[in-house]
Parts: sequence; structure tokens; C-alpha cells
Amino acid sequence: MALDPSLLLAVSALSLAIILLRRLVKGSTVHSPPLLASFPPGPPTLPLLGNLHQIPQDYGYLTYADWARSTAASSDGLLGLKIGPTARIVILSRWRQVRDLLDARGAIYSSRPRLPAAEYVLPPPGDIHPAFLAYGPKWRRTRRAVTEFMKEDALEKLLPIQDAETTQLMWDLLQDSRNSSSPVDDGRYQDHALRAFAGIILASEDWAAILAGGAFPPLDVFPWIRHIPDVLTPWSGWRARAADVRRRQQGLYEELYAETLERVRGGKGRDSYFARLIGEQEKAERDEKDKEAFTQLEMTYLAGFMLEGGSDTTAMAFLTLVLAMAAFPEIQKEAQAEIDSVLGAESMPHSVAGKELPFLRACFLESLRWRPGFTMAIPHTTTADDAYKGYFIPRGTTVLINTWAIHHDPDEYEEPDEFRPSRFLANRFGAKESRSNENNENEQGEAQSGTGASSLPLAPGEAEKDMKGRRESYAFGAGRRLCPGQKMAEMSVMLSMAKLLWAFDMRSAGQPLDTDVRTAFTNSILMGPKKFPVVFAVRSEAKAQVIRDEWKRADAFLARFE
Repeated sequence: MALDPSLLLAVSALSLAIILLRRLVKGSTVHSPPLLASFPPGPPTLPLLGNLHQIPQDYGYLTYADWARSTAASSDGLLGLKIGPTARIVILSRWRQVRDLLDARGAIYSSRPRLPAAEYVLPPPGDIHPAFLAYGPKWRRTRRAVTEFMKEDALEKLLPIQDAETTQLMWDLLQDSRNSSSPVDDGRYQDHALRAFAGIILASEDWAAILAGGAFPPLDVFPWIRHIPDVLTPWSGWRARAADVRRRQQGLYEELYAETLERVRGGKGRDSYFARLIGEQEKAERDEKDKEAFTQLEMTYLAGFMLEGGSDTTAMAFLTLVLAMAAFPEIQKEAQAEIDSVLGAESMPHSVAGKELPFLRACFLESLRWRPGFTMAIPHTTTADDAYKGYFIPRGTTVLINTWAIHHDPDEYEEPDEFRPSRFLANRFGAKESRSNENNENEQGEAQSGTGASSLPLAPGEAEKDMKGRRESYAFGAGRRLCPGQKMAEMSVMLSMAKLLWAFDMRSAGQPLDTDVRTAFTNSILMGPKKFPVVFAVRSEAKAQVIRDEWKRADAFLARFE
């Protein structure tokens, strides 16, 4: 029997209505947005401007954390900002958001937004700096090169250099404390530290100045600004500043590359990783069929990036620890007691392991949590539409990790603004015990998402619960663009602090040291302590003599690289 066409049409219409209704309510798949899903909430907007007029120029991470708390009831702190008529920003202020999006959905959350500042700072075509490469084949090739350099066996080869450089740092501090007319070091220690950690902070600070809020016009929102003379805009001189950064950065990178090339050709470091890369690059110049080899310009920026990325976070973490040890002497004494007990009071440490020095490692993790070098991670961008907890995140949305907000979440950390290393002994993640138990119970049976937490042995403590997908620290980012140098940074800071605490007592020059984030730390993307007066007092004359003897050996070793 033939079906009545009108009945067939009615059934089809009803079926379509049911499908649409289900889509309106919950979405057709886990990640597809409901038709009426809204962008994550944020402050009230203005026509055309959106939230552009509210973007803070100073301490943005603090403002964004406050805004996220105001949306906590409706979106659990997921913050959405509208910049101009079309640009969208989502700020992640909870570790679960980072796990669920950047770790678990890395295929669409791993690219970089187009940064107009990069177009004016980097040489054409602009996709040369590894930190700003779009997610794709070129980024993967560069990432492979970087991770190869950061393998455990490669890091072991770097240990003698780290040991010598940190011994040089102890010698410099000893000389200053003995030769100065005042026992107070008013900032020379910072110069020594920067030199010890590769001395390329300059490039990072230049980037921080360019990318800081209000320093560069929002060309991605209002591209027509580039056609207006500088003097007629609120960003007067932005072109000249960008050109100066480009000249300084490219000059520094080229100088570093030229020095490395000269050493390799002179027979020094022939078995090093960079020597192999240089050999591959020169071979590619002779054989144009090798598409995988780097060009000389790419090699130049790769080398600069690796030194730059390894020095900024490392130096800031070290200087923050110096401030914390001088400001909180009871913590300093506990760390010194551990070092003397485990490594001995007579010999200078030459290598350290976190499992041997759990309190020192807890101090390192707490410094990253308490005052992270990068309060906001380098932006990610989505390459496809997505939905998360009922909210629509469109393709091309800029996604930011508010590292400060995650590390100072009062729901996760007891007294988050206190420097309290013991929290990482009681719990691997430094979290409240009640929060740890709750998180673990809620996640039983869920699939492991992303790369998960660190695979290092769990810290002792009855409160320990392994929270799936959580990281000990978000100071190194997350997802597929997680900083590959975090192990190297930990090795370097741990060794430097072990030597410093073994050799010196650090104390304030009289007045209590300021540790407030608004007054004691720099107001930039790369945050670190401002110069502060501190006394470095060698703990004994015997230790001073050990430093002298060790420095002679270190100086002879480092001379091989000059």
C-alpha cells in the first residue's frame, strides 16, 4: 500500500523537529555546540568595542582572576571576552579546564593566534620563531628538534656545564661579599644570576615589552590602525619600538649562532646536538632535495629560542627563591638542614635529585606556584568550533591560561598567597587535602586525558591522591605545546639553590623584605622580583675555601668553551 504523501511529509517534519530539539538542548555529539549555546560569560560589553575598553594595561592576570571568580557560579570560572566586533578570548582559570581542553583536545587547541606584533618583530614571512609557529608540519619538525635536545641523555651531557656555571655564580657572590665596602648586595646578584642562566633574558624582556597590554595597537581587531601615523594614535612610536626589538633580537640570535658555528668548525663540541643540526643544514644547502633540514635563518632562531626559553623561567624561578629564602629564614634553615644531612656539609653539591632532597624540590615547586614567571601563558587558538560545559567556543578563539589564577585558586590551595613549601610534601600537587580526596573520588573511572601529571614518584604524605590529568605546576604551560625544557629548568634551579644554600646564609638588610606581587615584582608578562637588598654571608671559612678550590676547576673547564 502506497504511503500518503502528506503523512510522509508530516513524519519527516516531526523527525526533523525532534532532531533539532535535541540539538538545542544538548548538542548532537560530546563536542558539538548546541544551536543556542552561548559564548562563556564575562563582563558587560559595549557595541563594537566589546570588552576592549576594559582590558587592563597593568596586572591583567589579577583582573582576569577577579572576573573569573565573578563567573564561578554560572561557568565555574570559565571566562569569555569579546574584543571588537569579532575577536573572542577564552581565559582558563582552573586546572580542570586546562586538562579538558588543551590536554584532552590538543588537536584543535594547539595552534597560535596571529600576533600582529610578531609581523613587525620577526623577519618575513613571520613564521620563524618556534614559540609563535602555527600548529602544523613546520611546528612538528621544530618540536622534534627541540625535544631531541631535551632528552635525558642530552641533559646529562649538559650537567658538567651547569655545574661549572653555578660554581662560577658562587664565586661571584663570594667575591662580592668579601670585596664590597658594604655587606649588602643591592642587586649585583641579579647580574650574576642572569649570566649563569645563559644571559639571554634581554630577548625575553623585549618580547614582554612588546606584548604587554597597551604597548602595541590591537591590529588584529582594528587593522586600519596600521595606516594611521603613529603620532595620531595612543601607541605613539610603536613601529620604532618593534623595529628596535627586531634589530636587537635578530642581532643577538645571529651572534649566538655565529659563535656556535665557529666553535664547531674549530673542532669544539663536534659531537654536540647543535653540531649535528648545523651539519644537516649545510648538507641541505648542497642538496636541495632535503626538505626536512632547517635553513640558516631557521637554525638561528631555533638556537636563540632554546637559549631564551631555558633562561627566562629558570632565572626568574631562581631569583624568586632567593627572595623567599631571605624573606622566610625558617624555611631557609630547613632547606639547609636537608642539604647538609643528605649531601654533607664539607663538599659542594655537584648534582642533585628531587627524590633525595624532597624539601628543596618542594621549595622549587612552591616558587613556581607562588610567583610564576609567566603569569599568563603564550596564547593558544582554536582551529575548529568546540563546545565545553554547554558553552560555544568558536573557531579562531584565542585561549589563554591564567597561570596565576590556577596557582592561587583558594578552592585548591590553603592560604594561596603564602610561601609554604610544606604543602608539596603533604600533597603532590600542593592542594588542600579535602580537595584532593574530592577530586580523586569524582574522577574514578574516567579516561586519562592529555599527557597527564608528572611521572615522578609521589611525594610522601597521607594526603596524597593522584588527581588524573593534573600537573604539579602550570608554569610551563600545558597541552601539546607544553614547554619541553621544564626538566632542564628544574635541574638548573635545584643545583643552583643547593649550592647557594650549602654555601651562604641569605638575610634581609634590616627591614623585612617586600614580597607583594604588586610592589616587589616586575609588572610585565615575564614576572620576576625587582632588585632587593640582601646579605650573602658565607656559612664558614671552610666553605669559602671550598668555593675557591672548586672555582679554579670550573674556570679551567669553562675556558674550553671560550
